[in-house]
Amino acid sequence: MELVEIENVELAKNGDKNSFNKLYQSCAKSLYITAVMILGNLHDAEDAVQDTAILAFNSLKSLQKNEFFKTWITKILINRCNRILSTRNKKRQKESDYEKNIENLCSEPISVETIALWDVVNSLKYEEKVLILLRFENDLSIKDISKILKSPEGTIKSKIHRTIEKLKKSLERE
Repeated sequence: MELVEIENVELAKNGDKNSFNKLYQSCAKSLYITAVMILGNLHDAEDAVQDTAILAFNSLKSLQKNEFFKTWITKILINRCNRILSTRNKKRQKESDYEKNIENLCSEPISVETIALWDVVNSLKYEEKVLILLRFENDLSIKDISKILKSPEGTIKSKIHRTIEKLKKSLERE
């Protein structure tokens, strides 16, 4: 995290809404994409991200190390998504809705390869999907993912490696 962002965390902890907004905006898109991929629904994802922003702002003083803001807010999002998933009794979203959601996320045209990749990621088990999203969409380190998921770094590394191999095999078949 850059020095300016660390300073923004400190200012936000002291109630500066503009500093919090800058911090939030720096990671809002990856939070939203992560929520959509986990929840499979744009409206639920918007709710999760909005709830995350409110929870993060209200509990920012509990952040112990300012340089871990992105890891911390991502953990809040994952927990919020888990709560949403555990409380709803909806069936999985139809494939056509899923593709429409992907198109709505991006301002640029989406290639066939990107849709194929997202389809394969979406077909992964929940835990595998979360690992891939945290590592590659949110660009978090193994150490940060380990903290979020409360699992040893070695376990995270091996699970990510196995999931990448699974993705490769799935993409080769398509």
